Amino acid sequence: MTQPMTGPVRLKLIASGWEAPRLIAQGRTIHLGSGPEAEVKIAGEGVAALHYLIEWEGDRPFLISCADREDRRQLVDGDEITLGEHARVRIRLLGDEVRKPGSPHLCRQCHRTLSSEEASGGGRYRVDDLILCRPCVWSGYGAFPLVSGLRLVHQLGVGMSGKVYEAHDWKSGRRLAIKLLPNLLTSRPSARARYRFERLRREMALSAGLHHPHILRTYRIGQEAGQLFVVMEYVHGSDWHRALMMRGWPYDPEEIQTQLGELGSALDYAHHEGIIHRDVKPANILVNDRGFVKVTDFGLARELHEPSHLTRTGTVLGTIPFSSPEQLRDPRQVGPHSDVYSVAATVYCLLTGHPPFQHNNHFKLLQMIRDEMPPPLAEKRPELPRHLDEALTLALSKEPARRPKTVSALIDTLYPV
Repeated sequence: MTQPMTGPVRLKLIASGWEAPRLIAQGRTIHLGSGPEAEVKIAGEGVAALHYLIEWEGDRPFLISCADREDRRQLVDGDEITLGEHARVRIRLLGDEVRKPGSPHLCRQCHRTLSSEEASGGGRYRVDDLILCRPCVWSGYGAFPLVSGLRLVHQLGVGMSGKVYEAHDWKSGRRLAIKLLPNLLTSRPSARARYRFERLRREMALSAGLHHPHILRTYRIGQEAGQLFVVMEYVHGSDWHRALMMRGWPYDPEEIQTQLGELGSALDYAHHEGIIHRDVKPANILVNDRGFVKVTDFGLARELHEPSHLTRTGTVLGTIPFSSPEQLRDPRQVGPHSDVYSVAATVYCLLTGHPPFQHNNHFKLLQMIRDEMPPPLAEKRPELPRHLDEALTLALSKEPARRPKTVSALIDTLYPV
């Protein structure tokens, strides 16, 4: 049985072709990539100059995509990172020392000496595979914020639209997910901040009115001390972005046909109800353990990504690699056609392993999306049917009028009868 580790944590990176593993001290921020600026050099086809960033929150390392900082996940012992076509890096977490027999067990959150009952690691005192003291467990896992009626168990993810936690409902005993949105109000909010806050709350209420089997259910919208939060159903599974990273190679069209049909049904329903997603991307498409799609983050991207001057021309909303040209030019022109484009970009990513456009330079990436056509699928997947390339090229048109009218119409062109 492995004994618990104490002291600072180190990250051990292991990759084929290296003479020795790379050891990264806790708190040290590093870049992984093929360029001279990367602290950890990794060569390989498709590896960007600055591909990934590793940052720390306390003793927890997080992996962040340099192309899209919203693509972020916590690294755990045994993870494998895929870069480009073939480069893989294995992750190990190490402590400075192993606890000596007879020495006290410490809470991994506050470092208090644990009682014998707590140290036994029973279900009441074990959270996210860490043994904690009673106060840390009952305070919602130490530093995790509290929301009335809910105990936050552990963090599931973090992005520009907020942090998502697994939560336990005291009354019903249900397992839920809760998203804490960025605080838009200060102690003396401006009129514009109050307007943005109320507008965001209205859009969240609209999205909460969507009832579809493939849209993540919203149970409650609340506000505490200017902090907006959304209580949602918990999905046991993963999102397409994380699944793509973990498997290490692109999908075949047949693997995602049913799920794309479910995605099209959900988005077409939302459009019929007057709701535009505005941030469709692999990370916002959840797939539960039975293979069913759940679309999340409706109505959040537009408000949470816009700066104080609101939706003026030139404001960039959404996640750039999956955003349509009109969304980058003028967010006020966003409509169902923009979601069609983003779905096409998502399909392109699932079939090739990357979005249609990639570049380390932010402004060059914007220019490519606005003015250039994406590389043909045949360059990466010559074995794929030609009609897939033609359908995606049409759906990724710069002119919205040339795209399919609905997401389901796009899916039909990808999988003709």
